[in-house]
Amino acid sequence: MQWINQQILDQLGQDAGYDLLPQLIDLFIADGELTLQQMDAAVQARDVEALLLLAHTLKSVCATYGANQSHLEAKAMEMACRQQRWDAIAQYLAALKYSIPASSDDLRGLVSEHSLLSH
Repeated sequence: MQWINQQILDQLGQDAGYDLLPQLIDLFIADGELTLQQMDAAVQARDVEALLLLAHTLKSVCATYGANQSHLEAKAMEMACRQQRWDAIAQYLAALKYSIPASSDDLRGLVSEHSLLSH
């Protein structure tokens, strides 16, 4: 599975500057790990408001970087939070715990291949 939409990532490179893209990717990776930890804590605390904000923010960030699968899962989690469907929230969190690291790995690979910096 391709976790990153190259066209969207290229657009981010054009908008922010390709020289800045590796640092932005590092931020995505670090923020993704932190967000998943915060989501875990919010689920344990049954804090639906915190989860809603985290899911909404993650949805936007993933869209910006072209992490389409994670974007869709965060969007679905946001809707599940609005409906307070804890079973669905748990399922989407489990999916995000897979797709966020996979997207991060793809982003790392793209940087190491220098395919992002060849513009």
